[in-house]
This record gives sequence, structure tokens and C-alpha cells, in this order.
Amino acid sequence: TGVQTCALPIFRRARAAGVPGSRITFSGVGKTAREIALALDENILCFNVESEPELHAIAKIACEKSRRARISLRVNPDVDPKTHPYISTGLKESKFGIPYGDAPRLYRKALGMSGLRVTGIDFHIGSQLTQVDPFVAALEKILEFVDQLEREGTKLEHIDLGGGLGIRYADEAPPSVASYLEKLLERLNRRRLRILLEPGRSLVGNAGLLLTRVEYLKPGAEKNFAIVDAAMNDLMRPALYEAWHDVLPVRPHDGAT
Repeated sequence: TGVQTCALPIFRRARAAGVPGSRITFSGVGKTAREIALALDENILCFNVESEPELHAIAKIACEKSRRARISLRVNPDVDPKTHPYISTGLKESKFGIPYGDAPRLYRKALGMSGLRVTGIDFHIGSQLTQVDPFVAALEKILEFVDQLEREGTKLEHIDLGGGLGIRYADEAPPSVASYLEKLLERLNRRRLRILLEPGRSLVGNAGLLLTRVEYLKPGAEKNFAIVDAAMNDLMRPALYEAWHDVLPVRPHDGAT
């Protein structure tokens, strides 16, 4: 999850592709009133709530529409994902999610608010994770909280395990999907909870490329530069996230110019 600017185009593409509202969850820290209203009209599965003001906004809009919004709280487990700090989203200093210590109060508050129906819990600790242990540590902490809610009389319907499973860019060795799921399902231990997943880059990370032309070679005192006809607006991740992308020469076919 990054900083959400507008979810409407993504939502509309999903609906145009035939995805029913009942299979869509709405995450992101900056949901607008317009987006919330549309999601309610489309009867989405769940809003993953990121803050207390957002909780109030969803309840208000739902009441105005005489609806009940299905919600879960994105609980921040404060677990180090062992990835780049720019894409670590589950630490207590992160802008994402509800702090673990605040979650009990907000769940109790949500249960008493008109227009809301509490159905689940959500967490997401970061992107490009190449170890299973952080996933497991976060899940164990969240399950402790799920058990606490159940002891207080609140039985959830689903748990959103987030995503972030890494892929290979250079020499990374991320776990297989099977080994990742095996350890998580072992911890879930036959709980009667619907499981939601956000595969993210593990599905689409290798689906695109940037094609650019080298215009100039510029020798420098410390390093040499290749000046190309593309810029940060075409591929921002290396500058923003210190991400590494492989560079391959493109050779024309015989007879091509």
C-alpha cells in the first residue's frame, strides 16, 4: 500500500473487468468522501480503516445513505519487516494503520457506531519481504488481538493478511508462495476466519518494463553516466525507494533499423 491519491480509476477498472463489489476491499490512508460513497453504492466487501477520523467519515456517509458499511481496522503490529525502511509500513512510526495499543478502544467504538458493521481485521507490514518470519510474527500478534476481541464477545468474520511477498530483482531469494502460506496457515490453526490476501507485486511485479534509448555517454570523475530519453517520472522507484532494476541492452533484429 502506498499513499492513495484516488482509488476511483482502479475501482472502475476492477468493476469493468467483472469483479463484483462483494469481492473488493478498499484500503488506503486517504479515502475521499466521493470514493467512500461510491464503494458503499457498489456494496463492497469491506473498508480497511486506517485512522479514527476515517472511521467517523465512513460512519457518517453510511448513515446518510441509510446503509451499514462493513469495516475492518488495519492494525499496526509494530513488527520489523526486514525490508527497505521506505516500504516498511507496519512499524509504530508509520503513517499506516491503527496503533496496536489504540485498536481495542477503536474496535469498541466502531461496534457502537451507527452505520458500521465490524467484520474483520487487517494488517500489512511492508513490501518486498524476502523472509517468512516477519509475516509470522505479525500474524501471531494480530491473532492475540483476535482472541482478545472474541473473549469480549466480538467474533470476526475475516482476517486480511495483507501482502508484500517479495520477488527477485537481482539476487534476492524470496520464499515460495507455498512455503509462505504453509507457515501462515499453520498459525491460523483451523480458525473459522475467511482469509483475504493482497499478492501485489508477487503477481504483477515482473509484468512490465521501461524501454528507453541511450542518447549520450558522459564520463565523470567518480562514475560514468548514460543519459537516456526517460526520467524519474517514467520510473521513480530507483530514486524514491533506492530500488534496483536490471538493465538489459535491446538488440535490433536482423534487417531492422
